[in-house]
Amino acid sequence: MNDDVKPLDKEVEKPWRRYFKKAGSIALQLIVLMALIWLLDFWMTRNTVHETPPPIHQMTLSGEDFSLDSLKGEPSIIHFWGTWCPICNIEQGTIESMGKSYPMMTIAMRSGSDAEIADYLIEKGVSYRVINDNSGAISNRYGVSAVPTTFILDREGVIRFVTQGYSSELGLRFKLWLASL
Repeated sequence: MNDDVKPLDKEVEKPWRRYFKKAGSIALQLIVLMALIWLLDFWMTRNTVHETPPPIHQMTLSGEDFSLDSLKGEPSIIHFWGTWCPICNIEQGTIESMGKSYPMMTIAMRSGSDAEIADYLIEKGVSYRVINDNSGAISNRYGVSAVPTTFILDREGVIRFVTQGYSSELGLRFKLWLASL
């Protein structure tokens, strides 16, 4: 008998077991990452209004009389943004696209005069409805302290989701779909 050969103490792990172990580890990491993102978003929006949104009766930049009740009937969006906000700037295309698919009102927070905001919209090539909240009164009632902040409302006009910071179109559409259930 050869003394150099030692018996194996462990059984050799099958390749498919290694694959499922690794996949389980990745899935667990993704779940933890998603939970952390959700907790961060929850913390960032802790001071915003949840459930029933404060009423809005205001004129848009185009002279349309807007009431929050006009958003009822299907999932909708209230989006706070600023002309001075670089993230809002990046998000403009997404918000434009969402406004073509869902009822939406955008609120320009402390962004200057109506004319300045109108010029900004023309420059960016967007056409969604805007209320000028130059004094910050609407933003204060909603607890918005940073932009962009997006509220997703269900069919009855109840706030279901609040997101602060950049939102992808896919993420917004998913939340609107959930709000429709």
